[in-house]
Amino acid sequence: MSTRVIQVTNVPTSVTREQFRALFSNLGRIDDIVIYPESESKSSNVAAKVGYVKFTSSETAQAALNLTSTVYIDRPLLISLVRPSSSSSSARIPDESSALKFCPSINTNIVMLPNGPTWSHKVINRKVTVPTKDDKPAKTYIETKDMNLTDRSLPEYPNLPGTTDPAKIDQIRRTVFISNLDPRVSLANVYDFFSQIGEIKYIRMTKSIKNVEYENTGKSSDAIKPNEGVDLESDSLGAFIEFSEQPSVVKALCLNGFKFADRQIKVNHSTQTIQIPENKKQQICVDDIKKEKTSNKTENHKSRHGKREKNGSISDNSTKSTDEADSAVESSPPKKQRKSSRSRSNSKSKSKSSRRSRSKEKERKERERDKKREREREKNRRSHSGSRSSNKKRKDDKDRDREKDKSEKDRSSSNKKEKKDKRRSRDRSS
Repeated sequence: MSTRVIQVTNVPTSVTREQFRALFSNLGRIDDIVIYPESESKSSNVAAKVGYVKFTSSETAQAALNLTSTVYIDRPLLISLVRPSSSSSSARIPDESSALKFCPSINTNIVMLPNGPTWSHKVINRKVTVPTKDDKPAKTYIETKDMNLTDRSLPEYPNLPGTTDPAKIDQIRRTVFISNLDPRVSLANVYDFFSQIGEIKYIRMTKSIKNVEYENTGKSSDAIKPNEGVDLESDSLGAFIEFSEQPSVVKALCLNGFKFADRQIKVNHSTQTIQIPENKKQQICVDDIKKEKTSNKTENHKSRHGKREKNGSISDNSTKSTDEADSAVESSPPKKQRKSSRSRSNSKSKSKSSRRSRSKEKERKERERDKKREREREKNRRSHSGSRSSNKKRKDDKDRDREKDKSEKDRSSSNKKEKKDKRRSRDRSS
């Protein structure tokens, strides 16, 4: 869903609203801009501010993400999109009380880290340093807080070691681990179930709790059977699933305790990325699952087609007499060939006729379109010609009225002159 609002965290406390507007006004038009905290008393208690910018278009908001990690004054900016809530159709700028949660307190041991490109704006990612005594090296860990998890009373993200590669943090936060799966469940079954929540990037099945060596785990053709030394009641499988977007993890955690294949599955956060094996026995990739499904469909179609041909040949032979059947044993193959050739010719003729009918339909539709266009053009021409003639008539009528007015004025003026002359003459005579 497109949004026009962005959230900018780790903003220096000395930045004003005018400076903040000047920074993003080069990208496009801005409808509204806010920076928290607004008062100086509150800004003195925080290490960085948080700002919100609402653009006129969602494309401009998407382009603003390219400014992530840009150093502004003395801090790298962390930019993310503000997604609309479930109750509203469009994203809104939050109030100051809810926005101050993203302002870190004054603590030199906390460093803000950039979020992933698909993370929600309610996620805070930071690196915390814990000082130790006796001149020992300080301990560091990466802490990720998601307000969506706390609002739904779901387990928080586990802390990661401070030495974790920043490129892998995004992958780990988008990965969940599913346990207590039935050993008979295939990789395709797990993919079909969890792909309803969100798009899956990688998926991998793990071995059982008792470390029974399963080969091709998760493949439907190599499903685990009870006679292979597996206890279906006590053994279980696990699966690592990496989603394409971080909000899908919240939905997946809501399925903790859900009954899947007669077992209550457990869904938890992952603390590691999916390790892609060198040999693709325990694979993973979603493309392989899709290819396997298409191959199964084609095989089923071929088997059905072969059964139909066999049933047709048996019914033809049963109608013949015993004498004709003996003579038809040697000549049966060419008859099948004739049948197949006839069927091919019939199919070709049908395809040709269907193509011809389609081409005729296209020609007929094109003719109708041309006729409609010609009619519309004629109407436009008539309307233009009628408007022109009407304009001419109006002009002529106006000219006539003007001439009449002039003539009447001339008459009245002449009558007035005559009357004046008569009066003058009378006055002189008197």
